[in-house]
Amino acid sequence: MRKHTGIHHGTTIISVVCAMIFYSLTFIYLYFFQDGALTALQHILSGGVTHYDSLIGAVVITSMLFVLQQWIKKFCVLPSLWNAISYFPSFLILFILTGYHPLGESECYFYCLYSTPLLFVLWCVLVGLLKKSTIVGSYSSSSTLGSLFTMEALSNYWILLLCFFILVLTTDSSIAYHYRVSVEKLMESGKWEKAISVGKTSQHTDANLTMLRCYALSQTNQLGDRLFSYPINCKGEDLLPIQNNTYCLFYPPQNIFRHLGAFPADNMDFYTYLKALIKHGKAKPSACHYLLCAYLVDRNLHEFVKMLKSCNISESMLPRHYQEALVLYNHLTSNPVYLYSNSSIETDYKDFMHVMRTTPAGNMCRLALHKQFKESYWRYYYKQ
Repeated sequence: MRKHTGIHHGTTIISVVCAMIFYSLTFIYLYFFQDGALTALQHILSGGVTHYDSLIGAVVITSMLFVLQQWIKKFCVLPSLWNAISYFPSFLILFILTGYHPLGESECYFYCLYSTPLLFVLWCVLVGLLKKSTIVGSYSSSSTLGSLFTMEALSNYWILLLCFFILVLTTDSSIAYHYRVSVEKLMESGKWEKAISVGKTSQHTDANLTMLRCYALSQTNQLGDRLFSYPINCKGEDLLPIQNNTYCLFYPPQNIFRHLGAFPADNMDFYTYLKALIKHGKAKPSACHYLLCAYLVDRNLHEFVKMLKSCNISESMLPRHYQEALVLYNHLTSNPVYLYSNSSIETDYKDFMHVMRTTPAGNMCRLALHKQFKESYWRYYYKQ
């Protein structure tokens, strides 16, 4: 009787520790790493009717997954060496919740739906084999279960950690996507400075993230000064969520167009929309900067200069990227229509060209320019 009590007590301790590991890691995973993805998922599935709460969502999902494991453990009595396998269905549900790709602002694709049934069947087969295994049973009974560091304990801990490791590897690993949902959440709260600081030292980006950064920078009047300090991998027309070039996951795109002056008509493209705003006198100052930056993204210096002349921006108020673009334009054009001179910018440009010409082409040159001219338009124009 005493031996049976000791075994039961040891097994209980291991179960409690496993529960603590699962609950804490699942909560951390949901609250800190998948918060934005779950916010976007709930918005897509509910059509924007409901809103995901980070804390409540993480607690509720974690608790429900733990209750599911307890129910499975009750009906699938496994040898103590493999008790943690009863958590596998909970991991499958986590896999489903976080294993999706957005297809637009109202659609998503669950890439895990094809593999989940197969994984569940394999788990059922494994459970059946383990329950019939006499080798596992005798191994478990011969071990000392009163300690947290027995073979049974370590085996269960490793099973949980392995499941979490596989979960992290197989769910959406797009860093740019996670940056994107974080930026949209901060934009919803009006935290523009925090929004533009998300991923600012990372090279991971996509067109949607650039579109959101463009808007956040415009809100803080820094669009012409800081846009090219971020990596850019898109066209000028992608700077607005128009004609399905780019889109918001859950932030209202109407706010972006309201910020510019008016809503676009149906089937109106990026450049037509902004030029129409300016032509009909409905454009706010931000619309001009959007158009100027779009020309810079497309490396269209002639249209940039032409538009800049019509915007009547004082040379003393020109943003940093505009100054750099003008200096570049004057050096590349034999008969410039906009003569611009700035000794400080000229000196920086000469330094830039010196590094570009004296550093061997390829990655070495790219790294040298990134190190010394990370926030300049010239680096983007020539090397990005």
